[in-house]
Amino acid sequence: MDTKKAAFWLGLAGYIPFGALALGMVFGGAYAPSAQMLLIGYAAVILSFLGGIRWGIGLVAEDGRRQALTLAMSVIPSLWAWVAAFIGGNVAFLMFAIGFIAMGWWDNKLVVEGGAPSWFGSLRLILTGLVTLTMLAASFATL
Repeated sequence: MDTKKAAFWLGLAGYIPFGALALGMVFGGAYAPSAQMLLIGYAAVILSFLGGIRWGIGLVAEDGRRQALTLAMSVIPSLWAWVAAFIGGNVAFLMFAIGFIAMGWWDNKLVVEGGAPSWFGSLRLILTGLVTLTMLAASFATL
């Protein structure tokens, strides 16, 4: 399997916990609070993972100044996710939606600048859309 296909299927597989836990929040009855807590944890992990992707990209940047800026900015998603998880509730899900949108924009900017293949931008657009809609639905489910 080539990299593009592997990334696509792994990305979609990575979405499954988002969707399943959001459904658990809505239809889980007594398990809904646990699904909410698990979704907050999973969102924090994945937003941090996206920051880690950018850390790796920063390590191989050719321009020293750009490298330092990318490395510094790559820790923001983890810090943002940590604050969102600490706050909890519907505000956490809104913060996660903002964080995922910001990372999707940043990753697509990387593609436009030639720093990643075009398929990466397409994949990030799809996954950002799915996850953002899920985060917004989870936010509304907590009201």
